[in-house]
Amino acid sequence: MVAEDFLKENQDIIQKLRRVPALESFNEDNLAELLRMSKIRRYRAGELIFKEGSFAKMVYYLLSGQARIVKNDRDIAVLHRTGDIFGEMGAIVGSSRSASVFAGETTICIEID
Repeated sequence: MVAEDFLKENQDIIQKLRRVPALESFNEDNLAELLRMSKIRRYRAGELIFKEGSFAKMVYYLLSGQARIVKNDRDIAVLHRTGDIFGEMGAIVGSSRSASVFAGETTICIEID
């Protein structure tokens, strides 16, 4: 039963990843491998995903929910579409996070290092 739930959840996530424009050219095996190398993160409403000024190499793809972008204690954007990406600038440039990100509601992301 647990294994079936795990497989079903992975299939659901793979179907969501198919809708991410940056991953359109990936076949199912590629998506499964990406999923295997990544972490699925679930956040409660209001929970901090990462903090402005922190250093990290992780990039996030939104699978469901909302990611609220906050800079200098001001809301600057809310991401809500499957496949929205955030955290990429710190990973690409190697700089600190330019904003904090909070879950606006129950939110599921794929975290890629």
